[in-house]
Amino acid sequence: MVNIHTYQLKPLRFELKEAYGVVRAYPVDQEAFLFCRLTQTKTLTPWAIDEIAGLGYNCIDQRGNLINSSDLC
Repeated sequence: MVNIHTYQLKPLRFELKEAYGVVRAYPVDQEAFLFCRLTQTKTLTPWAIDEIAGLGYNCIDQRGNLINSSDLC
């Protein structure tokens, strides 16, 4: 059995934008677009950020800062 947390997974890049007082994570790279397609959304929800982190991926903004679900509230 392989432990997925022993491998370094490529970070997913998003651009954070605020619209009407709500911060949203817009995908920047192909892998980030794929996760948005899997969740059937154009941006990731806080729930999706938590689930993706649970798989071992890091969601980062364009400056390299880690995105947490609390950043999208």
